Amino acid sequence: MDKGIINTLKQSPLYNLSLANKELFHSNFIAWFGRVYPKLFRGFINDLLEDKYQGWDKGLEDNSFHVEREFLHFDICVIDNDGRIRLVIENKIKSIPTKKQLEGYVNDVQKTNSKKKDAVPVAYILLSMNADFQDEKNKDLSVLKWIYVDYRKVSDALSKKRPDDNYHQQLIGDYCHYIENLQTVIEEYDKTDKFLITPEEEQTLKELDIHDLCGKRRIQLFYQILYNKLSNTYTLVGNREELRTGASNKKIYMGWGFSHSSPMLTIIFKTNRGDDAQIQIQGQQYRHGIEIADEQMQKRIIRNKKGKNDLSEEGKKYILDNYAEILLGNDVIKYYPTFSDNQELGQREDYCKFAPKNQVAGKYFCFVYQYVKIPTGIEINQLADKLCEDVDRLWNILKPSSTK
Repeated sequence: MDKGIINTLKQSPLYNLSLANKELFHSNFIAWFGRVYPKLFRGFINDLLEDKYQGWDKGLEDNSFHVEREFLHFDICVIDNDGRIRLVIENKIKSIPTKKQLEGYVNDVQKTNSKKKDAVPVAYILLSMNADFQDEKNKDLSVLKWIYVDYRKVSDALSKKRPDDNYHQQLIGDYCHYIENLQTVIEEYDKTDKFLITPEEEQTLKELDIHDLCGKRRIQLFYQILYNKLSNTYTLVGNREELRTGASNKKIYMGWGFSHSSPMLTIIFKTNRGDDAQIQIQGQQYRHGIEIADEQMQKRIIRNKKGKNDLSEEGKKYILDNYAEILLGNDVIKYYPTFSDNQELGQREDYCKFAPKNQVAGKYFCFVYQYVKIPTGIEINQLADKLCEDVDRLWNILKPSSTK
């Protein structure tokens, strides 16, 4: 990463002020500009739209509209004096919007404006640092009426709008310089084909306070690659409850999220015992796991001395009897993807566990797992191929075809 750009970012007053909440900061800054400089704001928006949605500001004089934050849950919204919505900006720095969400916003605008006397054109801008934002089944934003704009374009357009106030000029100049540099850093990060970055790169992202953002982008990219590969063989569902309807059509759940401030990808399918078999990737850990759940505190799950759930001896025996090829068995290491010639199970004890103290959805459960370490040099597509092979292997071992 360019050390000059990194140092410039660290020295930017506005960048440091933005660290408390990046997404809100950007929305507030753009809304402030629109409220204080409405004429410049209209020109700024037209530069972003590049002649698309011509006429969105027809009839909007400097005193005939106002800029709102969080109106109908829109990040930024321009409303004319007749109460009609004329512009919506959705700011997505830390997340990727779905087709359903974008369609819902358009429907909300149309519903609101339909109550007014005259129809008016409306512009929709999706503001992000990530061009790979689309829902995996929808690759064309224009169908949804939205226009994608990255922050480099925001910097270019905003830097040309120079208010008379000297102090405001300096603020806008610092903001434009900062977001262009930040966009550059993130684009450079996105170019790497490695699944894991080096410790030095990780430290730099933490110093810039964008490690969570970059981690989310990487796990989203990994999810999309896996989706394309696995959907040829399996039916991918986004709700774990859908797995209960049967496995004859090879249903698996795949999702991603954050746990303990670290991105995690999870694949789940129901075993023929009704338990959840899982593959998880979080950080360097590549996990195999089984989640068992009981309606009440039964023999398989007990309370340990710290008051949390744990496996009883009978619970361990249950796993050994039913899942020895996945967990706790003597040769379990051979059922993991091979990352190195001398790889070992990562935990010091027989297994790791995640077992909440309280009930979840009316049940006590215990997620038991073991893991091997993913090497830092592996490419993201290589890891995806290994995981897909692993899904096939576990499916054949556990044979969940008789799931009820």
